[in-house]
Amino acid sequence: MTGKSMQWFVEVTDIVGDYALVDDILKQAGYKLTSEESVQFRKLLGHPKYREYATASEVHADAKHLTETLRRLSDFYGTAMGIDIGAIQSKQPDGRASKHILAEGQAAISVSMSGIGTVTSNLGIPEEQCRILLKEAELKAAERKRMSIIRRGGAALQRPRILEVMELMNIPEPTTTELGHIIELIQDECEGGIGKYASGNQLSRFNHSINHPDVFGLKARHAVSAKEPPPKPMDYAEAKAFAWNIGALWLADVEGDAKQFTQADRNACHALCVNGKACPTLRRLSSTVIGLYF
Repeated sequence: MTGKSMQWFVEVTDIVGDYALVDDILKQAGYKLTSEESVQFRKLLGHPKYREYATASEVHADAKHLTETLRRLSDFYGTAMGIDIGAIQSKQPDGRASKHILAEGQAAISVSMSGIGTVTSNLGIPEEQCRILLKEAELKAAERKRMSIIRRGGAALQRPRILEVMELMNIPEPTTTELGHIIELIQDECEGGIGKYASGNQLSRFNHSINHPDVFGLKARHAVSAKEPPPKPMDYAEAKAFAWNIGALWLADVEGDAKQFTQADRNACHALCVNGKACPTLRRLSSTVIGLYF
């Protein structure tokens, strides 16, 4: 009987912190946690793709990828919840079960539930009403943030490029190489087609600028270039805004909250990067943009 006739499960011995959030993120990526009848408090983690796996090592490799991705999400958000992983179990159609003892992994996923809403004082509103409005804004902000984490966390478990872009965009002063990586990773995910987020001319101007030593000196991606610099090169602020713009819109699209983008959306997002002020049109974008960068 081949391994592909088996059902595979990963033992989850403990989940520390917000169980519901971890469960929701796993569900978003297609994983399912079920209780193990014979062992109190222990869960079994399964996924439909495990039916195609032939060995415990394949399941363990996926579990390691899962724990590493959750660890990086933990670093990104800053407040930890842990998930402890034990052995791999296999169950055959005739009911026979086996346990495969490999290496234990520990992952942590982090969330920051700090409120992002702001209620300003209004002399026409009683103080108690202001407190109520502030509380409502904080709860709505926390829920937006939570849903963003669930959607992006679940997607990142399946598509590594998502977390890589998030980490690059979280660097306060990225180098030209890191700015270029943001665009390249998104292009790879989109199979080269990022026309939804920027025109070919804009992309060419960006790449030509960050690559050219006449524009960025020794901070350029290339120390020597046989090409002429672009006629209107991007400076650092504009190049950073351009990469951030595409990254934010793409992450919003990953979440499924932004199906269509207008030029006004792109211009607003670009302006936010340049001057740090939120534009009203950005409110139509996903909680990725609002939650992380406002």
